[in-house]
Amino acid sequence: MGRYLPAQLGEIRRALEVPSARLAAERRTAADLKKLRLLVQRFGATPEASKRIEIDADLHLGIAAATRNPLFELLVGDLRQVLQDQALTLSKIEGRAQQADAEHQRIIEAIEAGDGAAAAAAMEAHLDSVAALSEDGASARKSRRAR
Repeated sequence: MGRYLPAQLGEIRRALEVPSARLAAERRTAADLKKLRLLVQRFGATPEASKRIEIDADLHLGIAAATRNPLFELLVGDLRQVLQDQALTLSKIEGRAQQADAEHQRIIEAIEAGDGAAAAAAMEAHLDSVAALSEDGASARKSRRAR
């Protein structure tokens, strides 16, 4: 996954993005919700992996922006640059786009409902999926190298 281990990426994402989702649910505006809904729709309707990766980054940045704390947006933005290798790797997994779309839908629904706990839980579940896939991929690469 580039210069960082999947576990390192997951740890920092949990530290930033779970509380970001919680705060977004508590602080979002109607404009934030409109933007987030549009990004989720675009993600689900985009067949090209490279474009979905960009939309995914915009979605996570939109959640961070909805916290109304510019430091979340800054830090998540910086993190998204680091995540490009991971995102590209995961985008090649069969069925991942549909799974991510469903996970994003649950996050945005919780944010829309103003339910901080549900938004945090949905983001946690999303990051659990990423971690599981990242660890499976890392294990498969180790296994191929060992042969």
